[in-house]
Amino acid sequence: MSTKPINLKAAIEARKFLRKLEKDLTAKTNNPSGNNLDTDIQLKRLEYLKIVNFDVDEGLAEFGQYLSPKRMAKLIVEQEKIHSKKSASTLRNQLAKVEVDLMIEKGYASINQRLISYLENYIEGVEYARGANSRKRQAAVLNNKDKDNARRHECLKIALKGVTTITGYEYHKYFNELKRRYPKPLHVPNPRLTAEEKKLSKAKQKKILEEKAAERDGNWLDQSERAFFKEATGKSARSKKIFMT
Repeated sequence: MSTKPINLKAAIEARKFLRKLEKDLTAKTNNPSGNNLDTDIQLKRLEYLKIVNFDVDEGLAEFGQYLSPKRMAKLIVEQEKIHSKKSASTLRNQLAKVEVDLMIEKGYASINQRLISYLENYIEGVEYARGANSRKRQAAVLNNKDKDNARRHECLKIALKGVTTITGYEYHKYFNELKRRYPKPLHVPNPRLTAEEKKLSKAKQKKILEEKAAERDGNWLDQSERAFFKEATGKSARSKKIFMT
């Protein structure tokens, strides 16, 4: 089992990959999705990756130059000159020690490789599960949106029954029919902050979002339904005429 890059180019490419991975992980951990297992794993990955990057830099500074075939050949010649003055018994003893050391190093490398493979599979499994859950939630949201739109069109059709010319005053009949048949929409988007509200403190933003959610209480929004009515009929929703007596 070889634990070193084949050549200097391979080492450089591996270095580029590590730097890109560190950059990607830094972006993820700077914007965590919450204090959850996935975020903890990403932070731990980044912590270890920084250590690895440092070790790689130190290692390449020490022996990276010898990954060049020419420099490697030169180093071998120099080492041969050093060993040329030694006796055969000394060389045999040193060779035996080197082989034993190499066996131990290969053993460590094999253990580390298995550990790395396990962590890769574990982390990829967590990320896949997160992605699968996200896709599942998105599919549910789209399904609920489609059902809500179908209900809108159903109630609009009832409200426009017998109407030959749409004036916009039909909106109120539509909206009342929608609330009567389907009191709550299936999909309720999370409340959003205005540009001005986003300038406030985090505590105030949180309070505003809670107030908006409580105010809506999962109901149909008049503003949203007016927009739907305009899109579906081409006419703006109009207020009912009030006749004074």
